[in-house]
Amino acid sequence: VYRIVPDPQDALTPASIAMALRDYPSTLEEVQKRHPALREGLKAVRARAMPEISIYDGWLGQAMPELRPGANGEALSASRLEDLTACPYRYFLRNVLYVRPPDVRDPAPGHWLTPLEFGSLLHEILCTFMTNLSGRGECVDIDRHTALLFDIMETAVSHLRGRIPIREREQDGYRTDIRRLERCLRVFLNEEARRDVRPAGFEVSFGFRESGKLSTPEPVMLRLSEDVQFRLRGKIDRVDEGAGGYEAWDYKSGSSSNYNEQNLLAEARRLQWALYAFVLDELLMRKGIKGHATRSGYFFPNERAHGLRVGQSLPSREAVAKVLSPFFDMAGQGAFLHVQKYDACAWCDYKTVCGSERKEKQGVLEALAAGYAQSAGGQGSVTEGAHTLAEAMKGDDPLPPFFSALEAWVEV
Repeated sequence: VYRIVPDPQDALTPASIAMALRDYPSTLEEVQKRHPALREGLKAVRARAMPEISIYDGWLGQAMPELRPGANGEALSASRLEDLTACPYRYFLRNVLYVRPPDVRDPAPGHWLTPLEFGSLLHEILCTFMTNLSGRGECVDIDRHTALLFDIMETAVSHLRGRIPIREREQDGYRTDIRRLERCLRVFLNEEARRDVRPAGFEVSFGFRESGKLSTPEPVMLRLSEDVQFRLRGKIDRVDEGAGGYEAWDYKSGSSSNYNEQNLLAEARRLQWALYAFVLDELLMRKGIKGHATRSGYFFPNERAHGLRVGQSLPSREAVAKVLSPFFDMAGQGAFLHVQKYDACAWCDYKTVCGSERKEKQGVLEALAAGYAQSAGGQGSVTEGAHTLAEAMKGDDPLPPFFSALEAWVEV
């Protein structure tokens, strides 16, 4: 650590001289000469600070039809598509550049397990329990089945402790997580005992080389519209058969605060529930089972949500295609822009890389206005950053090809 001296003449080492002169324009220029990558990095940072959208905001500078989701037949997942709709730039980092964040296990203070580990453990226990009861032909009964559920919990926890040993400082966190797990299981029992449905499948998989009553080893092809088609793989936590048809449910161990039953698609933020319902229809048809999916959603068997089910009758395939289409079109044009309609950076693995550089809806509107002003030859609000659009284009039109898709994104 070097003390920043007030005057270069007082510096005693090359490092302290550099620190003393760090704000001098000549110093910055010299650093950039010696380190060209820093020059390019500074150029990118300055461009991203402009209101306009340029090649430094996730645009590859040309159409890339092979990057359009589903174009090469690759099987997608619901979470991957939700990455795309939450933040196309995150999708770009993870699925195009294959940038992987450090694999560091970091439980929150006072806990033994990470949220992902806790959720996986809860899923495993519930699946084992319900599969056991279904094999016996029994419905959940609190008095008869509480002991069974907690025996399954103890076995699962014991196996997990073999993979994730409890360090001395995590003893209290271990007890905290076990008490929380027990509360979740009691909430589940109470809610499940009151339901008048017949369980039809647990961990129903598609695209994972598993077969079963509903599962299929092949991904399922979803044709939502003429332009939005892709193969999907995943697992449906729970399928129930009710009086009106089949229901698909996904277990959630976290907060329900961001799930709105009146708008479950949430501007394409929540896609899994709808996509899995479409998949369930395909699986039922493949297996020759009469009926169709009538409801889908999320089940929160925890003490905070008190067993809340956030579900909705299904949207049409065309409605889901409409919200996905702008994202697919932008990807096909090579535009993986750092644009968001809400703060998707808070829990993002890449927030330390680019979290401060996103453009939200108002910023996108300003960028569109500036781009069109540049197209018309106006100079008013068009700043130097807007010219990178025209410079990067190969043709007479100074507007990048993804602008129409970006406008559609604003309207979704």
